[in-house]
Amino acid sequence: MVPVEKLLTELSKKRFEAVSAYPSVARRLLHAVKRSIEAESVEEVNEVGLNCREVLNDYAKQIYSHEFSNEEMKKGNTKQLLKETINYYTSSGEDRAVVSSLNDLVDKVTRGLHSITHSSTVYPEHAFLSIDLCFSLISAIEGLILSSERKGNPTYEHFGVIKCPSCKSLKLETFSHLDERRDEIYYIIECKECGWGEWTQ
Repeated sequence: MVPVEKLLTELSKKRFEAVSAYPSVARRLLHAVKRSIEAESVEEVNEVGLNCREVLNDYAKQIYSHEFSNEEMKKGNTKQLLKETINYYTSSGEDRAVVSSLNDLVDKVTRGLHSITHSSTVYPEHAFLSIDLCFSLISAIEGLILSSERKGNPTYEHFGVIKCPSCKSLKLETFSHLDERRDEIYYIIECKECGWGEWTQ
């Protein structure tokens, strides 16, 4: 039988994989986890709640693309950025059943973190609750994005990206090049907006 400690370690690693693709989000979240373990006073718990709100805002800005909406989005409007992203990745209709649930989760998580940040009657357990809320929402949205993008998308299959890592545009172009001398195929990706590019074999 697998030891409980090993199972819990593996579970934690799996949960963290959802944010590892976003270095600044991962760093902020690790800081919040550390603070949640140390938090004892009301002010320290409030700080963890604030840290988690900052994590979600950072994450929202990184997964959102201006091509998701016709409206101009404010970078500080975490809820709207997350909801527009959810709506975009469920526009095909196959995952529409989860839209209202995820949008509801966005509302509840952001409301819960706001409450923990500003409440004078919080306990150390609320610091852990903040981390759980943050992880749960990010994991759910990442699951939606990845399931949507894995469906026969060569950009994701070859490069592991769904939008430009530089400017966040969805306007990515992929093509291949055969090096006849070496008998090798190179796959190339370029962003039509900012010119970012990368290649792989």
